[in-house]
Amino acid sequence: MSVSGIINTHFIVAYMLKQHGTREQKEHFLPRMAAGEIRGAFSMSEPGLGSDVSAITSKAVRDGDEFILNGQKMWLTNGGRRPSSPFWCEVTKVTPRAPRRTSR
Repeated sequence: MSVSGIINTHFIVAYMLKQHGTREQKEHFLPRMAAGEIRGAFSMSEPGLGSDVSAITSKAVRDGDEFILNGQKMWLTNGGRRPSSPFWCEVTKVTPRAPRRTSR
């Protein structure tokens, strides 16, 4: 992966965390990400779909106070071969029947 790919993936994860994370998650991870202590990574691509986010079939289903993740991913972008990224995002559909968005 190129240097710009590594940095952009890190920024995307930081943005997702800033927009959608809990206060505790933001306080714990964002300063460490900004300092370069940990690197952001994410899983998006699925078998047969590639990186078509609108076609993702993986689901996150609420089970009490937790979510159960169900689906397959092909790789962990920016994950590397060792646990240098203790924080990552998995791109899933929380509401499977949500309307698909289209880009303009």
